[in-house]
Amino acid sequence: MIHDGRSNPQPRRARRLPQRTAGVAGLSLLLLARGPLAGAEQEMPRGVVVETVICATDPSQSYALYLPTTFRPDRRWPTILVLDPRGRGAVAAELFRPAAERFGFVLLSSYGTQSDGPEGSDANRLALKALADELPRHAVDPARIYLAGFSGTARIAWAVAAGSQGGIAGVIGAGGALPGPFAEWKHVTFPFFGTAGMADFNHDELRTLDGLLDGVALPHRIEFFEGGHSWPSAALLEEALGWLETKAMQRGLRPVDPALAESLYKAGLAEARRREAAGNPFDARRRYQGLAEDFLGLLDTAEAATARRRLARDPLAAAQERALARAGREEATFRDVQLAAMARRLRESGDRPIGAERILSDLKVERLARAAAEPTEAGRSARRRLVAAAVHLGFYLPRELDAAGLPLRAEAARKAAAEIQLAIEASDPPES
Repeated sequence: MIHDGRSNPQPRRARRLPQRTAGVAGLSLLLLARGPLAGAEQEMPRGVVVETVICATDPSQSYALYLPTTFRPDRRWPTILVLDPRGRGAVAAELFRPAAERFGFVLLSSYGTQSDGPEGSDANRLALKALADELPRHAVDPARIYLAGFSGTARIAWAVAAGSQGGIAGVIGAGGALPGPFAEWKHVTFPFFGTAGMADFNHDELRTLDGLLDGVALPHRIEFFEGGHSWPSAALLEEALGWLETKAMQRGLRPVDPALAESLYKAGLAEARRREAAGNPFDARRRYQGLAEDFLGLLDTAEAATARRRLARDPLAAAQERALARAGREEATFRDVQLAAMARRLRESGDRPIGAERILSDLKVERLARAAAEPTEAGRSARRRLVAAAVHLGFYLPRELDAAGLPLRAEAARKAAAEIQLAIEASDPPES
């Protein structure tokens, strides 16, 4: 998996839409993609990631390209635009390649997208505009353009899809979701597949969003994996594209394929049963519920619906749900109150700024590290709080303090972050 260790752990619910996100939100990729098929690319190899393709309208921009082995330039193809937060076009493309091959997607993965760039940066708008101009070259179906982003670029993808007025058929968001308060975005209707690692400092954001989206018309599925702040595995991305295929069938964007729908449904049932057998009835219930909704109108979903109703009365599932809710509240308090207060004290500490030891003490790092070593939901929650502190103290706060001419305080924050990282590593479970 590709890790992005510097993405923002700060709360999204109270943060306004950043200027660099607002700048790309109005792009209508659908309109830009309506070029003629006569110039569609016929010479690019199929079945391999072409590492570098220079954009015709902006030679400063480039992307990695994947055309499935079945590609023909005389028909239109569903396409996914991958927006890696560090512009790692080929590396991100390789993660998506198996899914693109299985489901017949064209894949364009930008080298120009970024998260946490300089304030006022136009990088993402320029990268997206250049990608949009490339779409007619690869026989793209303008009704089936998808976006995938990770961390900050997940928020970019959401903003672009919301601003395209139906021009984006769906979004995959890893380790990040909304570019602003939920109330500003709950009107959108594009399908959203979200994902985050169990040790991702944005885990509670995706967990909260899952519940919020249950109350609106936006089709969604959110899955969690063992890992940190990273793109998910190729296997989970294959699940994501398979889910988007079911949404496309339900919405009439592609012909219904009964064999494909049945194979995806059976795979989902097998995964739900595995979760239940492993002692995770809450996760199993979520999966059964998703299956009952995702395949409605495509096949008989009675088995998933019956299992969901059965687990709705399961006491362990209820206890697991309460534990996750409690962990989310504690993580929000740590981020919004404790970490914010510590940062404020560091900024305002006068002629004798607090040092790394005081920072570690105020954040109760030693206690969190002990808790993080436990193989429980509380332990995973403690680890996420440590990771959030390490990212904020190691990158965001020092950048702010350096800009304010306070290098000693910035260095204290970096030193504390280094100690927290050592605590995280010391709390790792032993390898079997």
